[in-house]
Amino acid sequence: MISEDFLIQRIQEPIPAGAPVVPVSLPVTSFGDPNRARIATIGINPSSGEFCSKGNTPLKPGKKRFVDREDIGLGVGEIPSREQALRILEGNHNYFRTDNV
Repeated sequence: MISEDFLIQRIQEPIPAGAPVVPVSLPVTSFGDPNRARIATIGINPSSGEFCSKGNTPLKPGKKRFVDREDIGLGVGEIPSREQALRILEGNHNYFRTDNV
């Protein structure tokens, strides 16, 4: 099992200077719940399309599959609180739930 505290710590790490990060995005620790998975695929990062439309406009609430900064009222560069990190983690774990979209 992957420790929830470990994942929260990763979510709360600051964005590295100069990193090409989508401004509204937050760390994606997994696509779905890794503690319930039977198969794992390793990837480097999600597509910017997970957070923005083709015109770089943040997705509307009904189209999002991840929690973003707008959802939790977090400014660019701000570090999520533990409560916010838990909400982000829950969003990552629920990625494949079809009622999210």
